[in-house]
Amino acid sequence: IIKKDIPHPLQSVEELKSYIASAHASVELPIVDFPKPNQVKSYDIIVNGAGSYRFIVGPELKDWDTLDDLDILLTCNGVEKTRGKGNATLGSQWNTLLWVVNTLLAQGLEIKAGHVIFNGSLGETLVKAEEGEYEVSFGDTKLFFAVKKR
Repeated sequence: IIKKDIPHPLQSVEELKSYIASAHASVELPIVDFPKPNQVKSYDIIVNGAGSYRFIVGPELKDWDTLDDLDILLTCNGVEKTRGKGNATLGSQWNTLLWVVNTLLAQGLEIKAGHVIFNGSLGETLVKAEEGEYEVSFGDTKLFFAVKKR
């Protein structure tokens, strides 16, 4: 979550950290209807905001030094759907966030205090939602939600 407005492109991860209030275990719930979802790359989704629908901001991850080491696992009804590692994109959550922030600013968008920015997908594949009980593990931190038919 952004702590204060970011008025210009940032030069380093250290500079970026001064603008961040907190990092959270979070899940984006997109509406994904690509004909071949396994061929869509995570950076395509990030830059385009494709399918943005809802998101869940869960517990704060207080130890910023371990974000890249987190093992991330998504299950539905106890069945693994995808897994990833905190450092899977650009080698670091912080490098990814720096890239996203600077890309948004270069596109003329404003980044204000209180904004929430997502770094990308949990694993290597997009997961099509199905009805059920979901659990997302960010190391020892867990996030639970359910998807139900309308």
